Amino acid sequence: MTFDPGHAEDVALPSACVLVQELFPHATGAARERLVRRVTEVLMTTLLAFCEFQPPGAVPAPSHN
Repeated sequence: MTFDPGHAEDVALPSACVLVQELFPHATGAARERLVRRVTEVLMTTLLAFCEFQPPGAVPAPSHN
């Protein structure tokens, strides 16, 4: 899997907006924009780390023992 920054931002930005809306409902204006930008950066870093450090083979399904 390769990391595509454009696609990652397309995925991260709406998620960040929802998280900020739910966690900080009273944030408005510039404060809200800063929060969304920061959460987007964190989500994109997480996606990048997943793409770079994913296991070499397929991830096994969890066992239901």
